[in-house]
This record gives sequence, C-alpha cells and structure tokens, in this order.
Amino acid sequence: MNKVLIVEDSRFFRNAIKRTLTDFGYEVVEASDGQEGLELLMVDPEIEVAVVDWNMPRLAGPEFCQRAKILRQESFIYCILFTSENETRRLIEGIDAGADDYIVKSKDFDELHARIRAGLRIVQLQQKLQHEKEQLKETNETLQRTAYELKEKEMKLAQRSRLESIGSLAAGVAHEINTPVQFIRDNTLFVREELKNLSALYTAFEEVLTTLPEEQREHIEALKRLLDFDYLAVEIPLALEQTLNGVGSISNIVRSVKEISRPSADQYKSCDLNQVIRDAVAITRGEWKKRTRMKLDLDEELEEVFCSQVEVGQVIVQLISNASSAIKRSDKLCGEICISTLREHEGVRITVSDNGCGISGELKQRVFDPFFTTQDVGEGSGNGLALAYATIVDRHKGEIAFESTEGVGSSCWFTLPMKEKYCSKENLKEVNCHIV
Repeated sequence: MNKVLIVEDSRFFRNAIKRTLTDFGYEVVEASDGQEGLELLMVDPEIEVAVVDWNMPRLAGPEFCQRAKILRQESFIYCILFTSENETRRLIEGIDAGADDYIVKSKDFDELHARIRAGLRIVQLQQKLQHEKEQLKETNETLQRTAYELKEKEMKLAQRSRLESIGSLAAGVAHEINTPVQFIRDNTLFVREELKNLSALYTAFEEVLTTLPEEQREHIEALKRLLDFDYLAVEIPLALEQTLNGVGSISNIVRSVKEISRPSADQYKSCDLNQVIRDAVAITRGEWKKRTRMKLDLDEELEEVFCSQVEVGQVIVQLISNASSAIKRSDKLCGEICISTLREHEGVRITVSDNGCGISGELKQRVFDPFFTTQDVGEGSGNGLALAYATIVDRHKGEIAFESTEGVGSSCWFTLPMKEKYCSKENLKEVNCHIV
C-alpha cells in the first residue's frame, strides 16, 4: 500500500482528502502545517507522495517542498502543491521551489488521484534508478578491487619471474666462480706447504754457509740483502695466509648466493634461521660495509623452523637493503644495522632495525603497498616490502610489522610459526606453486 502525506491547515479539507484517498486504497498520514509535515518525513521513509497546501502557518508549501527535497536526497519524494489560485506566475514559483506538480483545490478529487498515480510512477522509476545506481556503484567497486588484485598478481608474477631468472643466473655465476676459486685455493695451499720445505732447505743451507770461503759467503750475503730475503721470509707466508682468507671469504659468498638465490627441489624444510641471516649479511656486505656497522644478536639456541629458506632469505636481504638505503639517505657518517632472532610463543621473531633517516607518520601505513617507495625516482621498484608481506603472511602464515620515527630510524620485524601448520599434505602442493 502506497503512503501519502497530506499537509493542510484546514481540518475540514484535510479530512475530506484523507477519506477520499483512503477509499482509493492509499495509506494516509496527515499534518496541520509544514513544520509538522517535515518532522513526519524525517521519521517515516515510506512516504512517497506529499500533497501540500500553499498557504500554511509556520512553513508555507513552496518552502516545505524545498526542504523536503533536501531531506529526501537518497529516497525520492514527489511533492504536489495544492492551492486555490490558478495563476501561471504561482505555478512557476511553486515548481521552482521544488514542487513536482501543481493542482488547484476543488471538491472533485479525481484529478488529484490521477496526479498521485502519475507521481507514484515517477517515484517507482526513481527508486528503480536509485537501485540500479547502487548496483552500478557496487559493480564498479568490485571491478576496481578485481583490477587492483589482478595488477597486484601481475606484479608478483613478474617479480617472481624476474627473481627466478636472477636466481638461476646468480646460481650459475656462483658455480662458475667456484671452480677458479678452488684452483686458487689448492695452488695457494700447495705453495704454502712447499714453502715450508724450502724453509727447511734454507736452514740446512745456512749451516753449510759457515763452511764456505769468506769471499763466497760475502757474495751470498750481498745477494740476500739485494733480494731483502729476511723481509720475504716473513711476508710471503703472511701473503699466502691472507690469500687463503680471501679465498675463504669468496667461497662463503658463493655458498650464500647459491643458498639464497637457487630454489631447491624441496623448498619447505627445517632451516637454521641464524645461518640464513648470516648468508644474507654476507651477500649484502658490499652494499652496507662502507658506512654501516652490522650487529648480530642471534639466539644460538634457536630451534630450526620449517619454512622456505630461499624466500625467507630474500626477505632478509630486502630488509637489509632497505636499512642500508635509509642510512645512506641520512646525515650519519656511520650507521648501524642490528639483526636479532628470538623465540616467541609458538614462533620465531626476526627483527631488522637501523638508525637511518626513518619515514614520516603519514607514510607508515603504505610501506607494504605495491609500488610504494620512499627512495628517489629510478631507485627501487617499491615491490620489496609488498613481496615480503606476501611471503611472510600469505605463504608462511606469519606476521610482519613495521615502525619508524623520522630522523631516528626504522625497525621491521616478522614472525614465523614453529609448527608446520601451513604445509599439510593437502595444501603443500598449493603453497609450493607460489614459490620463486
């Protein structure tokens, strides 16, 4: 049943309209002036048509129509002005005020009924239009979400493909480097061992030297001074030891690159997170060593965690890289990066903090957004922390958080569950398909 509001100060005329409209099958509510009518509109959203007298106390009909349109911006109200005057000027004035129709008072209410029916058709069309508008808005929002999700997935797939290619290349380069390094190490060890034999021969020669004629001894001593033999006897073994240390460092870096960059056949396995951190530190050393002191506060009694060593290693590399970049953008001559591990409840917490430039408060909420970066244009894709979030939260069912104070520094930490709750037999295959 359609609901009609009658706003009429004449009680006799109001009752006559009410009886007639009730007989026509309408539900009728009534008000004796414009202000009372507005109050009814505010509390009753089912009123669809308002029949309003022009001249009333407190609030006239045209002003009522104007305010009613403001009140009913979300749900359409059809206003019909009722007046005893039949002038074109009054008609225009009423329509301009917000009325939708205009009718001259009479004792015959058939015309009023017809105009109410026409008004209800317009109301229904407006309601249909509003409903379709809301559906369109909802569809548009859904499309925007879908487009964002597709863009995010495309970004992740592109990044994974790029990282996979880089990882394969890095693993191949590491393998190629490893062979000549092994030659250098073996040859250096050979020279060091043979030098010991030559030293023993030289000691025996020194004993024989005392039995030679003085002229020959002086000639040999002159050659020793010319070659600075005593200096070489000390520095050559030292140089060989330094070479072996350098070769050892290269081997550690190569091993770390292979561990971090090369996916294994079974990526999710029990991992020593402390060793993963040491590998990440070794790989990034060239990036932070000039202006930064690296501090490791690792729990040496930490249990192994079931995770993807490759992906977690890449997250730590990204966090170290971000920390190093923040220190470079600060005014500090020497910065500090601190990495710690800690057993926490049912998981392990890894924290990477720095005393770099930090970021402002309004940017903190965006650090995990795809394509967001605080670096200069061309320096960084803005995908690092977005991928870190996907790795830790989506694929490892952990948590990741970030806090920063501008001019003081930043700290990013993430937790990994100790239990294999995200790698059951049912979903292990699905998890593995997301791995870089």
